Amino acid sequence: MSLFLFFVFIFLGGCSGGSGDMSKTPTESPTPTSPSPGMQPGMGPAPMMMSMVNAGIDQTVKLGDTVLLSGSSSATENPQYLWKFVSMPTGSGVTLTDPTTLTPSFRPDLVGLYIVALILNAGLSDQVTIDVQANLITLQFNGRFGTDSVITGSFTYEATQGPIGTNVRGLTPNVLYRLTAWEFAVESGSAADVLPSTIYKSTQQDNTSEFCEGICLASSTKVLQLLFRNQSNLVLTLNFVMQDPTPFINPPSALAEWGGIVQGTYRVPCPVCVPVAVIEKGTLSL
Repeated sequence: MSLFLFFVFIFLGGCSGGSGDMSKTPTESPTPTSPSPGMQPGMGPAPMMMSMVNAGIDQTVKLGDTVLLSGSSSATENPQYLWKFVSMPTGSGVTLTDPTTLTPSFRPDLVGLYIVALILNAGLSDQVTIDVQANLITLQFNGRFGTDSVITGSFTYEATQGPIGTNVRGLTPNVLYRLTAWEFAVESGSAADVLPSTIYKSTQQDNTSEFCEGICLASSTKVLQLLFRNQSNLVLTLNFVMQDPTPFINPPSALAEWGGIVQGTYRVPCPVCVPVAVIEKGTLSL
């Protein structure tokens, strides 16, 4: 009996120790991981931002002006820029200053369209168009001769043009420039019996003009001289004081560079040359 109770005691003690060994250890929660670079929480990879390049706005300028280009770009890591002419007026020899910066410049040498491209890292590019227009100046003239004879009209020229002739008729120094348009009317009044009223107009056939600077026809001092001839071979000559700061290079670029009238004539052609009316009063205006 004592032996039986001993075995029962051993059996119950083993069961009690086993119940403690069967208890479960709590499971650890997984450690959260940070999103990878370029990832957004709960989303896929963020879209890559492409670099952008902009050559600026189109411009309209006058011939003789300096064109300042202004580009922009979103590139931040060592961007490389290069500006190039895509097209320009035929005969132009213009070049860019600082073409590897965002702000190059150039001085147009001809009227017309200049298209310039800004290239980023030898790949992306954008273009800008520069419309270069003639720098035209139109002046009005009002003058008188005799007692009641009146001359009114206007003439237009390109201020940035160069000479089209030099030392004409063996006179020196002088240069010729080109007028782009002109229109004058002579109202002879009481002098009409010897010098008729007439008109000079660039749009009429056989009407010619001459724009001289320096020692010109019928002048012994340097002047600005306008000479017009029409179909009737009547000749109108107007001489002005020369105040041009760049003589023999370009014509006057403003009204202030024209002095007052020195003298003018209205006559039949030489070698007859007479009758002739002397014009000593007149004003120029815009």
